[in-house]
Formats: sequence, structure tokens, C-alpha cells
Amino acid sequence: MQTTITEERGYLLIRVNGRLDSITSPYFEEDCLTKVDAGNVFAVLDLSELEYISSAGLRSILVLGKKAKSGGGNFYLCGLVGVVQEVISMAGFEGFFHAFPTFADIPERK
Repeated sequence: MQTTITEERGYLLIRVNGRLDSITSPYFEEDCLTKVDAGNVFAVLDLSELEYISSAGLRSILVLGKKAKSGGGNFYLCGLVGVVQEVISMAGFEGFFHAFPTFADIPERK
């Protein structure tokens, strides 16, 4: 798994590729929570390059999203495709987090 974190259009943009599972999710969570704890509470998680996600990965996304929202921010998902989209949907995350096809589809922050 590789995580790339940048700031774009007023959002913390987190791109993940590879596998988000019980081995990689603690590293993912630590990297992302460090940024959110520093005040970057408007975040987008781009999963377009993610090949696999386990329940541990889902838990990490939930922790990150809740942390951003509790800090007064917002948390979006984008790039949901294939198996990852199915897992996110079955877990009910699309009802908890707004999901968009691409980062470009997410509204500008004002």
C-alpha cells in the first residue's frame, strides 16, 4: 500500500493504492490522523487505485472520517470502483460519507 497526501482545492487529498488490510491500515491510519489532528479536517479519500480493502481498512476509514467530522470538517470519498466500491457499499459507508466519482466532482470549498 502507498499513501500520497497533498493539499488541493482546500482539501486534504489522500490517495491510496494497493491493499488496505490488517497489515497496512495501521500505517494508513497513523499517517492520515496526524494530518487531521493538525487541523486538516476537510478531507477527501481517493480510492481509485485501491485494489483491495478489508474490514480493518474499513475501520481505518471510519476512524478518519469521524475524526474529521468531529473537528468541524467534512470527509468525502471518491474514485470508488470494482470490488472496493462493492465493499464500501455493502458496509453502508456511502450513507455515512458522501461519495463522488472523481475528485474533480467534489464541490469547491468556500
